[in-house]
Amino acid sequence: MDTPLSGISGLNWAKARDMKVIAFMNFKGGSGKTTLTCLSALYLAAAKSARVRIRDLDRGGDAEAFTRHIQDPAIQLFQPEESQDAYDYLLIDTPGGIHEKEMRSIAQIAHRIVIPFALSPTDIRRSRQTVEALQGCPQAKVLLNQVNAQTNAYKQREALVAKVGIPALSNFLSKRVAYSYALAGGSSQLTTECIRELALVVEEMIA
Repeated sequence: MDTPLSGISGLNWAKARDMKVIAFMNFKGGSGKTTLTCLSALYLAAAKSARVRIRDLDRGGDAEAFTRHIQDPAIQLFQPEESQDAYDYLLIDTPGGIHEKEMRSIAQIAHRIVIPFALSPTDIRRSRQTVEALQGCPQAKVLLNQVNAQTNAYKQREALVAKVGIPALSNFLSKRVAYSYALAGGSSQLTTECIRELALVVEEMIA
């Protein structure tokens, strides 16, 4: 029987030292996990000439729909039977209601776990619950997402991130309409500023 984690928990890390797994997690729905999965795939394929696989664990299937729509040979859906030598990155989009056991199974193979955080009170509570469920996973980092640098929340970001319980990545993604357009039209829809900002975030994630 096919389960949400079919093929993922069985990845042989010893045979895939050059392949990196990036997982996007947050118990809060709408935090930006799917958008970040897709934008990261676009950047890695275009800027790094990387072969990317996406595993969509969300029942909504938006990351899977993006992958099929974009029709980029470098960005494909994850297939358990495919050799890990065939790709460079596996990006995992998780649902808001992911089970803690599944989270920890993914954490065992993930090079980086990204917890999108929108600097709101609701995000603080749910992001902290996500961190607690990961039980001290060292590769987990908060990513400030949909940021408006003109707000008081952004000015107080260090105090807000401290309430989540783990450090944040140094770079962040602003709230930009072009990011949404890119999900439908690909990298060509990204402005120069979007590309610069996305590059900083993804390069930090994969470092």
